[in-house]
Amino acid sequence: MNWFESNPSGVFYGRQIEVIFEKTYFHWITHKALKELTNEGLVTTEMRVTPGGNNLRLYWARRNRYPKRAAAFIVNQVFWVPTS
Repeated sequence: MNWFESNPSGVFYGRQIEVIFEKTYFHWITHKALKELTNEGLVTTEMRVTPGGNNLRLYWARRNRYPKRAAAFIVNQVFWVPTS
């Protein structure tokens, strides 16, 4: 929770948070912690579908007032699909 408090305006996807903490915790521990924080209502989550058709779960602190624009930016940046 401290990490979300230090990044109150950030929107992050699950795998990104797992990689950030991989030197300290196993990925499954980080995933379980995210699930518990979400169930307790301390962190907000939303499932988005990328332009390539992949599912992407996003997380952000409840204090974040404007997560929608940042979430849309991340979805387009993480799974960019070139147009031809």
